[in-house]
Formats: sequence, structure tokens, C-alpha cells
Amino acid sequence: MNSFKKLGLVGLITIGVIISIAYGCGNTGKGNNSVKGEITIIQDESLPLNLSIFVDLSDRIEKSKDNMKQADKDQLIVNGLAERFVNKQKKEGFQKSEDKFQVVFYPAPAGAQTLAESLTLDLKSIKGPKKKDLLNFQKNHAENIKKLYDSALDAQDYFGSDIWGYFAKDKVKDLCKTGYRNVLVIFSDGYLYDANNKVQDGNNYSYILPKTLAIQGSGLIPCQISNSDMEVYFIECNANPQTDYPKMKAILEKWFTEMGLTKIDIQDTDLPAVVLQHLDNEIFMN
Repeated sequence: MNSFKKLGLVGLITIGVIISIAYGCGNTGKGNNSVKGEITIIQDESLPLNLSIFVDLSDRIEKSKDNMKQADKDQLIVNGLAERFVNKQKKEGFQKSEDKFQVVFYPAPAGAQTLAESLTLDLKSIKGPKKKDLLNFQKNHAENIKKLYDSALDAQDYFGSDIWGYFAKDKVKDLCKTGYRNVLVIFSDGYLYDANNKVQDGNNYSYILPKTLAIQGSGLIPCQISNSDMEVYFIECNANPQTDYPKMKAILEKWFTEMGLTKIDIQDTDLPAVVLQHLDNEIFMN
């Protein structure tokens, strides 16, 4: 009681405001912040991490930037994220961990689903000792990612990656897990396009192309998802010409915001080390 007397009226009011904000946001703990209106939403670092990697295996992967083929850049970044995921388990204690890592794509190229399963590690589902599964994941991840990209490059059958359709059909709900910090990293050049799913509604489209970016007031057709409890990191945008990037970014931000997502991070293409450092700070908070 004496400690409350020492705080005085101002101190009690301050504590009350802090408690109100914490309960109003529905999250506590140290973590990443995003702003929605006047309220700061705190991403809870204490929750298990559910990290999903969406790779766009369209013809973007054979293009080059910064003297590197995009497929090689992607692999360095994905492998870097997997390495950081494994290090997190070693640091925090993998036996008690319920973290999850997975690689997804839509639609799935022929034979890719089997490879995707080998790129998934769900520590909660493992009964008994988890060390063997973690070490196997760490050992085989880079090799399996290479097989995935090599398979796509060899097939040369680039029908597109339907990111818009993934959200429009609410497949994103399969990624979200209750009681987890849900994080989705999307690899794409920003030109959302699937030849088998072209839809137009006025000035809104199911895709982004240079010709749609040139249209005044154009955008993406809005989508509704059943679960917006997810952080989205959209990386490796590669507008051509580069002057298209600001409008591309604005269209993507508007589209994600309309779905109720509160943590949206859209990034231009960059060197893998720079991208990894950014994601390291945002996702693993190192």
C-alpha cells in the first residue's frame, strides 16, 4: 500500500493508461510494433513463431539483378531464414519449442508439393525428442530448396504465381494458427500475374502489370480473408522501369490494408545480405 502512496495520483493514472492500451491491443510482451490509427499494436515475441515462406516460381526466377540470377538470390534469402529459425530453436530450447517453418506456393508446380513437405518443420507435432528432426531439417533444407528452384527452371513452364488468387480464395487461413505469431514472407517481383486467373472489375484487376500501373487509379480487386492475424513481408519487388515501384508499392499496401492486415512491410529488391538483415531485425528481432 505504501508503494501506491508514493506513486501519487499521476503515477496511478499513468499505470492505468498503460494497462488500458495493453488490454485494448490484445498483445503484450516485447516485440515488433505497427500502428493502426492512434493505437500501437505490439507483435508478441513470447508466442510461438509460425513462419511461412511463399515463393513466386514464375519467370521472375530466371531474371538477373545485382549480377545474380533471381533464383540464386531467393535461395540465399530462404536458406538464411531457415538458418535463423534453427538458431532460434538452439538458443531458446528446441525441445519445448512449438515453432513452425514452411514453404508454400500457389499454384503448385508438378512435383513441388513433395519437396514442400521436406521444407516444413512443425516442432509442436513432433512427439518425443526433437533434436533429430531439427538437425535433419538444417542438413537438408538448402539441398531441397535448390531442387525446388532447379525443377522450376528446368521445366520452363512459367504460368505464373497466383498471389491474388491465394488471398481471394482465402487459402491464407490455412497458414494462420491460433495462439501463434503468424508471419508470411512473400517473394515476388511485384507483378502479380497468373495467366489462368485474369479478372477485371472496372479499374481493379487480379494482377499487376506495367500496363495496369500506367492506368490512372488502377488497383487490385479487394479480397476478404477470414483471419487477418498475420504479419506480411513482401520482398524482392523489382519494378521495370524502377519508376513504377512507388505506385506498385502503394497498390499492394492498399490491398493488404483493406484485408485488415496491420503489419505490412513491402521492400524493393536488394542484395541478399541486406534483405536478410532487415528480416532478421523484423522477424527474429536480432
